[in-house]
Amino acid sequence: MQYKDYYKVLGVSRTATEEEIRKKYKKLAVKYHPDANPNNPAAEQRFKEISEAKEVLLDPDNRRKYDMLGQNFRQYQGGPMGGFGHGQPPGGGDINSVFTSFFEEIFGARNTVRKGRDHVANITVSLEEAYKGMRDVLQYDGKKLRVHLKPGIKHGQKLRLKGQGGAGRSGGPAGDLILEVKIKPHGKFSRRENDLYIDLKVDLFDLVLNRKIKIPTLKGNVSFTIPEGTQSGEKLKLSGLGMPYYGTTSKFGNLYVTVQAKTPTKLTKAQKEAFEELERKMK
Repeated sequence: MQYKDYYKVLGVSRTATEEEIRKKYKKLAVKYHPDANPNNPAAEQRFKEISEAKEVLLDPDNRRKYDMLGQNFRQYQGGPMGGFGHGQPPGGGDINSVFTSFFEEIFGARNTVRKGRDHVANITVSLEEAYKGMRDVLQYDGKKLRVHLKPGIKHGQKLRLKGQGGAGRSGGPAGDLILEVKIKPHGKFSRRENDLYIDLKVDLFDLVLNRKIKIPTLKGNVSFTIPEGTQSGEKLKLSGLGMPYYGTTSKFGNLYVTVQAKTPTKLTKAQKEAFEELERKMK
């Protein structure tokens, strides 16, 4: 029988997490499901292959055996030596080392101490929570876990919670839980590293007359005098009003404000004449 690489069938790496495998399977299953592909034998066969791959790779015990022995690992469970005459195990390597692992995994050696698998999960926070830092209780796998996010944490940053992953074997330590931080898009601010950016519409007269305006920041509104000569669309820099550098409360990035002048609408005849008079005087 030709060897099937279940990892290739699903299009994931050999180190893929259970969550990655599950996500990829769902995507492929929707695409190739027979209901979505009536009278399509090729799609039906593809659906069977990805279902078979999922059944093996999402079972931790079966996945371990598959990694050692290939897709025919089940036939080795019925007898001590069946199947090894067909060549090297998947991935090549020394056949003797595979025999050793085979007997450990299949025929006992259950006392082998092993660390549990690492698990991966996401935690979603707001930009304000990332700015201030936060402590929260996370419900995961029936457990309540205390999580501490330091100020300035970034989107995609990973935290490792020791001993909160899969159970170890034969007294081995538990794996870890790796939390990947997702920061929700903000309605006003965008972020690049430790700097924040905002587009702000200002009254035309405030812009021309260099008046003080209120600018929103993550620590509240601040008063800011528009510099003389500022043009609509120009970017203003407010130092130290961006995100805190990770883990600190004393060093901050900057806030960049792009000012956009609000053009008056529905002018009266007198107002238009006043603008025309101003235009004549400025020439």
